[in-house]
Order: sequence, then structure tokens, then C-alpha cells
Amino acid sequence: MDAQDAAYPTVSIEVPATVLEQGRTYPLGTYQGESQAICFLGSDYRSQDLNPGELTITRIDSAQHIVAGRFQFTGTQKASGQQVRVTEGRFDFRYQ
Repeated sequence: MDAQDAAYPTVSIEVPATVLEQGRTYPLGTYQGESQAICFLGSDYRSQDLNPGELTITRIDSAQHIVAGRFQFTGTQKASGQQVRVTEGRFDFRYQ
């Protein structure tokens, strides 16, 4: 990982649920019909079923088209087994 990657990490969260529910917590494991999280720091660090993280939907505003939530997970780099812990993540996402 170089300094630029560390300065600008990217987190991607995928939730295959067709309907999100406010107040519901989704496990973040591997992507086999479940939700998953990926942190990119020069390579992918993915959530795993053995140590799943969590995604909690804290707000759904259908009038303003906003979904908000919190997340945390430990991402593992597949080739090396190196881990990175993502804590106290939050988002406000405007959808159409």
C-alpha cells in the first residue's frame, strides 16, 4: 500500500435486499446472497463470514430520497491474510 492509497481509502457496501428497513441491522459477511463490505487500500480487504461486520440502517426518508446508516467490519486481504478494521463508519446516501 502506498501513502496515497492510505490517505484515500474507499469503502463499498453491497446489500442485496430489495427493501431496506429502518432500524434493521444486516450482517456483513461474504457475498453469497448476503451483504458484504470491501475496503480498498491498494488491494481489496473484504468482510468474511467467520468475522462478520454490521450495517445498521438508521434513517430512510422517502420524501427526500435519503438512506442513512452506520457500519463496522474487519476486512481481510485474501492473498496475505492481512486485516484492516473499519469502525464507526457512517453514510447519508441520496437515491433516485
